[in-house]
Amino acid sequence: MDIPLSSDALDLTFHPSSSTNLLAVGLISGKIQLIDYSDYLSSPSSSRTPAQPPLKRFKTTSSPLTSETSPTPKLYRKVYTSRPSKKSCRGLHFSTTGTSIFSVSKDKSLYSTDTETGKVVQSWDEVHEAAPSRVLPVDENLVVTGDDEGVVRLWDVRKESGRGVKPVRQWEHHFDWITDMVYLPELPVPKRERKNEVKKSKLQLKKQRRRERQAALLKEQSAKNDDDDDDDSDDDSDEPDKVESRSRLIVTSGDGSLSSIDLLTSGPTSFEQSEDQEDELLSITSIRSSTKLVVGTQLGILSLWTPSRGLLDHVDRVPGHPASVDTLVTLDSETVLTGSSDGLVRVVQILPSKLLGVIASHDGLPVERMKRKESVLASIGHSNSVKLTDLTPLLEDEEDGDSEGEGSALGIVGLASDDQDSDDEEDDEEEEQDGDEQDDVVVGLDQDDQDDDDDDDDVEEGDQDSDSEDVAPSKKKAAKGGFFSDL
Repeated sequence: MDIPLSSDALDLTFHPSSSTNLLAVGLISGKIQLIDYSDYLSSPSSSRTPAQPPLKRFKTTSSPLTSETSPTPKLYRKVYTSRPSKKSCRGLHFSTTGTSIFSVSKDKSLYSTDTETGKVVQSWDEVHEAAPSRVLPVDENLVVTGDDEGVVRLWDVRKESGRGVKPVRQWEHHFDWITDMVYLPELPVPKRERKNEVKKSKLQLKKQRRRERQAALLKEQSAKNDDDDDDDSDDDSDEPDKVESRSRLIVTSGDGSLSSIDLLTSGPTSFEQSEDQEDELLSITSIRSSTKLVVGTQLGILSLWTPSRGLLDHVDRVPGHPASVDTLVTLDSETVLTGSSDGLVRVVQILPSKLLGVIASHDGLPVERMKRKESVLASIGHSNSVKLTDLTPLLEDEEDGDSEGEGSALGIVGLASDDQDSDDEEDDEEEEQDGDEQDDVVVGLDQDDQDDDDDDDDVEEGDQDSDSEDVAPSKKKAAKGGFFSDL
């Protein structure tokens, strides 16, 4: 469904509460339009089809029995239109509580608009030397902004608004515009590499991971059985500390680098910047409980990052998009939605990487921003409309695949949905092969001993020797052939 707007849209955001169906859109004219899409959710899924072009107010449909025309009912309601600034609204985001909307404008200002009334509650003038491009609330009191010169600043909204307000902290390690930001409260800590550690083979690493998983299961079972013991409870409370995590702000920039910022500290040690990727990084999202990061680039390649290995460089790349990937949204732990400059919204599975299909089109206009809330996807392009896409069929397929146990993401059969299960199967197969190889070697050695004994007794027992000679070489050849075939 397309919702017409008064001018081109630059950014959008959903209300954080699951019981409130509100969508705020920032326009190039400086206005903020608040839209209620409750009727869209209450309508049947089959009726959520693309609506009329944005310039027409309604589309008339003729009945086959009568010649009378009736307007198509609207599945949305515009609550209000606010205009904090006369300059374009380049970014906006609901607060963590949903009581206000933070927005940044081309006039280098930061605004806080009341969600119910649409009136500006607070305004901070000239928060950046350059025009800000992104805004992201971290909690109820802290807001992060980024500008076109790569400067990231942290603001405390409890301070008085006005002109000349100083930020809490700022970072200037990027030199090009801030394209996207995501705050991850639990980002895995990079593992420390040992200097004298010997490199292990792939089989050894898989066996080690399997032993670690089995040890973890045994610890969990023993912890459940010994909950009444105070000493055991103390030991169990210390176990989660082994998996260390940290809260970080992940920032992508047009200078081709990605950075991880610690908002609690300042100085040169408060951030980690990646190497130059030789491509503009335009968007970012997290999957698998923040253990993987997916970044969209200007060349249309998705780069995969693993925080546990550090964020100096990507670990894998997923090509396939014919144009730049300007925006990313997480669908589930293995699937992301990509918005490209060719106007298509695609469903892409990660690890194993596979293009699953196209779910929306903006008629060739670039998809600038996307946001998802439960089963609704909102996307905007270079047009005066916002498109709502129903994700219910995708989510239903995913639930069906999980319940049947025969599919993976989006219910597709034949793709691995659990890394641990696949690793266990591979470990079992490889261990069975190793066991077969060892058995073959033992059988071959035993057969050689039997052959030697048969040769020594060849003079005394002629008939029995002939029988043994007929059987033994055949077994020896079979064992030898099986051994080398396994190799």
